[in-house]
Amino acid sequence: LTTKLLTLESDVFAFAFLMYEVLTMKIPHETIEDKKILEYIAKNPYVRPIVPSTVPQWLRKLINECWTTNPEKRPKMSYVWQELKDNN
Repeated sequence: LTTKLLTLESDVFAFAFLMYEVLTMKIPHETIEDKKILEYIAKNPYVRPIVPSTVPQWLRKLINECWTTNPEKRPKMSYVWQELKDNN
């Protein structure tokens, strides 16, 4: 949604949404029409889907860390991988 290049941090962000979709079997912002989703995200850059309480707390925390707004505060993928290995 910006002119910035894709980065490792943007990959971590995208992985958070992938985890959300796999764990909830829902599409983020599924109530918004496809043709309006980019406009919605551009106007609401801080809005994230709510990860349900049925998802383990450690995994909710990890998802929230991965899709945090500030790319510099997102964990490295090696950390994400280690968390997934350690908690499974």
